[in-house]
Amino acid sequence: MSFKDELFYITHLDNIPSIMHNGILSHNEAERVDHHSVALQDVQDKRANKVIPKGRALHDYVNLYFNPRNPMLYLIRNMVDRLCVLSVNSSVLQRQGAVVSDQNAARKLAAFYDPLIGFDKLDFDKIYLRNWNVPDEHEKYSLKGILCAEALIPDKVSFDYINSAYVVDDGVSHKLNDMGFDRPITIQPDMFFRG
Repeated sequence: MSFKDELFYITHLDNIPSIMHNGILSHNEAERVDHHSVALQDVQDKRANKVIPKGRALHDYVNLYFNPRNPMLYLIRNMVDRLCVLSVNSSVLQRQGAVVSDQNAARKLAAFYDPLIGFDKLDFDKIYLRNWNVPDEHEKYSLKGILCAEALIPDKVSFDYINSAYVVDDGVSHKLNDMGFDRPITIQPDMFFRG
């Protein structure tokens, strides 16, 4: 399987007005604005101390996923009526300082690459798996990390890069429309582990 043309950002609906105005902000940049984080605190604690080799602190990057239907979204699936997944044009990887990781960037064994060479290093067959529930616990742990491989963009991703949004149902779609979100909205419950 090859790389797709879109990257993904999982966010709370409350952040959409800010994203339309300010773009998607890195963790450190988002600290300066009112926002509603969907991140898990224990994961954020690990990310807080991580520095990208030859780069910056992990929290200085916007983290985008190659596959949004991943363990992170699974862990917050109980709040899908307040979530959307933004589709980000993969041309954002041409930005100066962009990096890709072969698994969840917080993992100790995560490797980081310039996007130009990184795509040969990433295992897209595993990144796009639909199910990581395998009998072997070591393999399961490994797959959960790989499904959360990331594209890391310094500081922010302008709203201009956002192509569309994915939501779980009509209700969330209407909420997005009411906020003035002017990109296409796709209802895709399966992405959110529903139906």
